[in-house]
Amino acid sequence: SDSVHRGQVSSVSERIFEAEKTLRQAAERQDDAIEKASATFQKQSSNLMHVINQVNSNFEHLSQQIAQQGVSLGTFEQSMAQLQATVSQIQSESRMSSESFGHGLAALEETVQQQHEALEHDVALHSQDIGEVQMGLQAVRETVVRMTPHKQFVE
Repeated sequence: SDSVHRGQVSSVSERIFEAEKTLRQAAERQDDAIEKASATFQKQSSNLMHVINQVNSNFEHLSQQIAQQGVSLGTFEQSMAQLQATVSQIQSESRMSSESFGHGLAALEETVQQQHEALEHDVALHSQDIGEVQMGLQAVRETVVRMTPHKQFVE
């Protein structure tokens, strides 16, 4: 029975030894897995921090660009407003100039028409005067011819 008992103790010892060995190996595998997971986590954490920093940098850059474009857009809008005001003023002045030119042209046409009518009236009066002068000259000529002795013309 002593040998059976030793056999049983030996068997139990072997099983305990194997269990401890398995437990140690499991603990080592667990430690290795934890180290690998920690290394992976550290690497992913580092990559994540890099990505976060890059996103922050991009956001700051984008914010600056938006601010600059906002200033540029504001300047552009002011320039467009000034240009529109200038165009409106030029159009208004152009309309006024066109209207003024049209009125001036109409006044000029009216003046020319009045001068033409006055000239025709003067020509008609002078034509009448010329006709009267011609008739008077004709009468004077006839009188001169009648008063002049004809003998002198015959010679």
